[in-house]
Amino acid sequence: MLKRALATSASAIYRNSAIVFGCMVAAGIWLGVFLQIRADYDNRQALVAEELNGLTTVLQGHVVRTIKELDRAMLVVRDFIEVERLVVRDFIEVERLRNGGAVPWHRLRLPQPEVLGEGGFQIGLIDDTGRLVRSNAPLASHGLDLADRPHFRAHVNSGGKDILYIATPIHRPLSGRTTIQLTRPLFAEPGGFTGVISGTLEPDQLFPLHPPIAIGMGGSMSVLGLDGTVRASVGTSALMIGEYRADLPLFEAIARGADYGTSLDQSDGRFGGQFVAYRRLEDYPLVVQISKPKDEAMSAHYTRRANYSLFAGALSLIVLLGSATGWRYQRKLRKTAEELAASRDELGRQNILFDTALRNMSQGLAMFDGEERLILCNDRYAEMYRLTPEMRRPGTTRQQLADYRRANGVYFIRPRGDDAARRGPRTAATMIRELTDGRVVCMSRVPMPDGGWVATHEDVIEEPSFKVISHHFLPGIL
Repeated sequence: MLKRALATSASAIYRNSAIVFGCMVAAGIWLGVFLQIRADYDNRQALVAEELNGLTTVLQGHVVRTIKELDRAMLVVRDFIEVERLVVRDFIEVERLRNGGAVPWHRLRLPQPEVLGEGGFQIGLIDDTGRLVRSNAPLASHGLDLADRPHFRAHVNSGGKDILYIATPIHRPLSGRTTIQLTRPLFAEPGGFTGVISGTLEPDQLFPLHPPIAIGMGGSMSVLGLDGTVRASVGTSALMIGEYRADLPLFEAIARGADYGTSLDQSDGRFGGQFVAYRRLEDYPLVVQISKPKDEAMSAHYTRRANYSLFAGALSLIVLLGSATGWRYQRKLRKTAEELAASRDELGRQNILFDTALRNMSQGLAMFDGEERLILCNDRYAEMYRLTPEMRRPGTTRQQLADYRRANGVYFIRPRGDDAARRGPRTAATMIRELTDGRVVCMSRVPMPDGGWVATHEDVIEEPSFKVISHHFLPGIL
């Protein structure tokens, strides 16, 4: 039945070969066109992802430089204060006693503005009670109680750690400004909290590029904390500064271990969706995000899409060439993997031979590094000196082995008048020495270039009556 059906089909194809051939060519053309359109679409997406990832890298670098510049200014002020405190330490201690233990901040100078760099940052000092005591801001409210602010509480509860805290944005209704506070603790002595030094950033200082040029008219640049709060954002589709946005997909991706990435967000229908790229900062608990409208990003693809049917044949050839290239590459990888496996097998065989040689040596062998720590010893060496498995472990020092052997009654008898104790163990020597249990051991030592040495020990006489006479004995050989 099956043979008859196959014969019938073959006969039908043969009879209608021209139609079948035409349909196959047409199908191949349209399939090629579809594949190319799809490939171009994916390629354009990859280029957009690469572009956005590059922009996130630029934005990340600018954010890190800005924060480090402000942090450097804060550290300069803190170091300046510490120097001032040392210069007038006795006077400050008297003032502290008069003020009930409070540091007299008004007696300490602040460095000149040019010392703080080109950022023009505002620096303030908050005492251990949470009050603003010094600031280089023109209209600073000295005495303002900031004890309940997170950027102060973070250091009160830090356990004496010197950390840089990046606070959530603060909106100031009177000035209409939104600022971000960066703070570090002040210590009178190590572990003695005496206040906080605070630096002020404006969100716009975190962005190096003009958003329409970099990300299109409908894009945005944002800096968010890992706590989910938006620190800064600019652009047509900017996020609200200070808004809690832990629901963004990037936080779920970071939780999975992906520190950077790109995705297509279709929730915004104004521009056909948004391409969104993010990158987590290595040194700070922040993440940068850049979005670009899909319509703008894919405009080049939309222009080319109508012309791809003219190149169907060439595209089919490209697919075949690509497949051949991939096959050759895979064959090369397989060959490399086979060579690596053969190398591993040979290394394992050499290790087995080396281990077998050590186990079957009639001599005891021990190897020490330049810091007189045991690298390895064979079973014969451990048997000669009754070493436990713990004492055979790499890292055991020569002195520990000597103490162990003396504690267990297996040590060398030093001849009278022997001045070899003043010599180190890193010289070549061959010697014979009697153990306390009556055995006689012949020892050879060969130094190594790194300062260590290899020692071989062999029982030559096991009669208690044997007396050792050696002018070349060096004690402490292990």
